[in-house]
Amino acid sequence: MSRLRLCAALVVLAAAPALAQQPPGPPLPRLDSISPPGGKAGTTVAEVALTGTDLDEADALLFSHPGIKAEAIVPPTPKPDPKDPKKVPPPPPKGPHPPHKFKVTVAPDVSPGNYDVRAVNKFGLSNPRVFVVGDLPEVMEKEPNNDAPEAMRLELNTTVNGTISAPTDVDLFLITAKKGQRIVLACLAESIDSRAQPLVEVYDQTARRLAGQNGPDAVTDFVAPADGDYFVRVAQFTYTAGGPQYFYRLTVTTGPWIDAVFPPMVEPGKATQVTLYGRNLAGGSPELGAFADGRPLEKLVVTVNPPADPTRLSFRGRIEPRSGGADGFEYRLKGPTGTSNPVLIGFAQDKVVLEKEPNDKPEQAMDVPAPCEVAGRIDRRGDRDWYAFAAKKGETFVIDLWGDRLGVPTDFLFTVRAAKSPTTDMVEKDDNPEILSNTQFYSRTTDPDAYTFTAPEGGKYLVQVTSREASYQYGPRVTYRLRIGTPRPDFRLVAMPASPHNPEATVLHADGSDYLKVYAFRSDGFTGPITLSVEGPPPGVTCPPQVIGPAQRGAALVLSAASSATRFDGPIVLKGTASVAGKPVVREARAATIEWAVQPMSNVPTITRLDNALMLSIRDKAHFKVTAEPENAYLAKAGEKLPQPLTMKQGEKLTVPFKVARMSPEAKVAINLRQVSTSQNSQQLPVTVNSGQPLPAVAPDKGDGTFVIEAKPNAPPGAYTIVLNATALIPHEREGKGKKPATVEQAVTPVTVHVVPSALAKVTASPAGNLKGGMTSDLVVKLERQNDYAGEYKVKLVLPANTKGVIADEIKIPAGQNEGKVVLKAAADAPAGQLSGLLVQVTGMYDGKVAITTESPKFNLTVEKAPAPKKEEPKKEPPKKEEAKKKEEPKKK
Repeated sequence: MSRLRLCAALVVLAAAPALAQQPPGPPLPRLDSISPPGGKAGTTVAEVALTGTDLDEADALLFSHPGIKAEAIVPPTPKPDPKDPKKVPPPPPKGPHPPHKFKVTVAPDVSPGNYDVRAVNKFGLSNPRVFVVGDLPEVMEKEPNNDAPEAMRLELNTTVNGTISAPTDVDLFLITAKKGQRIVLACLAESIDSRAQPLVEVYDQTARRLAGQNGPDAVTDFVAPADGDYFVRVAQFTYTAGGPQYFYRLTVTTGPWIDAVFPPMVEPGKATQVTLYGRNLAGGSPELGAFADGRPLEKLVVTVNPPADPTRLSFRGRIEPRSGGADGFEYRLKGPTGTSNPVLIGFAQDKVVLEKEPNDKPEQAMDVPAPCEVAGRIDRRGDRDWYAFAAKKGETFVIDLWGDRLGVPTDFLFTVRAAKSPTTDMVEKDDNPEILSNTQFYSRTTDPDAYTFTAPEGGKYLVQVTSREASYQYGPRVTYRLRIGTPRPDFRLVAMPASPHNPEATVLHADGSDYLKVYAFRSDGFTGPITLSVEGPPPGVTCPPQVIGPAQRGAALVLSAASSATRFDGPIVLKGTASVAGKPVVREARAATIEWAVQPMSNVPTITRLDNALMLSIRDKAHFKVTAEPENAYLAKAGEKLPQPLTMKQGEKLTVPFKVARMSPEAKVAINLRQVSTSQNSQQLPVTVNSGQPLPAVAPDKGDGTFVIEAKPNAPPGAYTIVLNATALIPHEREGKGKKPATVEQAVTPVTVHVVPSALAKVTASPAGNLKGGMTSDLVVKLERQNDYAGEYKVKLVLPANTKGVIADEIKIPAGQNEGKVVLKAAADAPAGQLSGLLVQVTGMYDGKVAITTESPKFNLTVEKAPAPKKEEPKKEPPKKEEAKKKEEPKKK
């Protein structure tokens, strides 16, 4: 199934339970646009204007690079009225009033690329917006420029920052070119956080269209047919939208533009030659038959020097959720008239092999040395690529195909066949059905999900790679990575603020708590728990270790601020630690942000991207807080003391008390609690609170309560952190419009529980037969191990009460074995009859700490009366010595 990029925001997902829409939250700064959205390195942008909401008294801008600094342009202090000198003038403004203007200076050593900028005010930090640093002169679009006589003249190798101010707005620019010059026109919108879908076109003086392209980032080029002037036209594609949020950066350049790189991955820390495909590649040569959007491409071989750490993602461009788990680094080509756009080059996990044609048929399959990573391409219409690898019986490989996650807009698939049966698919893999979030971090991809292949027998196997759109999407840009590698379980983390539908930053209040949502990209079968922690939190901020449970795709991470915590605005570092193959593995979380708000409960995924850093603000005291008391939790009855950390079996319910503290008079209102979930349907979580439904409200005059944690019978064993969110309607003043109820939220302090199996084995017990008095008999105990338990078992026979004359010793079944014999012993005077309801108890120590006992089905045992003793024959007297002597004499003679 092909992904339609323009319609992504219209995807309707499975409906969630209907909830009444709550009033908006208290003021939080939200940054919609920054104009201009960039500047040249080594220059000062005299005036940068912000638009957004709740930007009251925005007094600073915080950039993700220390070399970019801003100074607020504050209106002058009002002067006394000369007609009434005694009249007191209004106080001087604390920050710029709308449209909130700043002077921005970019240091000369700031490299070209996208950086994040956030507004800072009394409410906290805003969400980020992209601020682009370039290496070409920059100008602002000047209106009117809608008609040819008003066209704004641009010099070549210039970037113009403009806005499509209305749906029908058309911006015309006039450039001068010499015959034969190849001029690239790159109109960026999506990659700089704009809503625009620009259409960029080039016309000559006779209104003949020479080139054009539309898209989220529209790029085209033309070769000037003669010396003279040419019109560049920019508009919103379909002419249906416009406004301050529809800004763009149009670069008109004779410098380089990279359309593709091959191979798209290299081995870390190893200098490697790659081939660039693009336009105006200095030193490059035309590539016969290579096109991008109908424009001919050049190629150039360059050497890249990748970093040695293969777990990092260093890229100053746009990364969408589907690629959030990728690793790689940025490459740009410098030319005589500017630096190219960035391209992301990935890190290979195994030896890189380049595709070699012909390999379009099974009998032409290219032999590859598994484990390896193949760099391939859909070169021609209908292209299919076949590869062959050898495997021993029982040998396991992970087959993973990357295309969409590389930014290639096509729908790849692969099939696996045995070489001896080249017409029969063993498996076909298409779109990956798994996503990390249905709304907040919509990571859906058209790449196939990774396939774990185990060879049923020794021999050669074939992998076919193709695309659903191979009939019309092909060429240098349609590249892919095919990994046929040994399993390497691993994970990557992405963290973002709590709101599932609004762009925002995380703002903690003193004596309060808030949470982040953390998502886990799991790979190569890794299902273990991941422990989350914040490294070096700001003063007064605490974050106890919390866990993404086994096989879970995400969790909430609670941070708390002490009552003494002071104002803070800055980055924090979040890391996850897990045990992989018995060794600790640590991964730093990547940050993400929602770009544009969506209506709550609309089941529409947000537009989201990775950002440069995970940011945190601390502001004034919280209105209320809710503190869980896991130390007072109980399974059966209140007052029961449970050992810490809390442990519960599958199917059990655990009651946790909590306390509510209201620190402000406005907080004497009802408080509602509900479990936080990173999945769309919290009822499907393995460990739930109140089945994922809201708890009964805590009345204004109450200060305590309880909630019940339930581990479902099929919950995977492991640690889980349970987080609840508390909400209350508290009056807040917003933008001088008086106080209105606002939905104030506070995270409840987290509770971590360890779920253990309800059983470690399925037990069957089979008596060898009836047990006779005074004798023994074997009871065969067989086990079917469960929950990956491989340790020792203690086996005990439980007899009915008041059983007399029958006993059995306890035995042990050693680690790795599945059968044992319990010896039944009956006394000689054991009463005859049937013993009913016997069972065998088998106990194992789960994780070496928790004793888990499993019982066999009950069975009966018949005890028979001891057999009567046998009669003894009289003993014969031995012959006398004399008689014996007489008998011996004849023998001697």
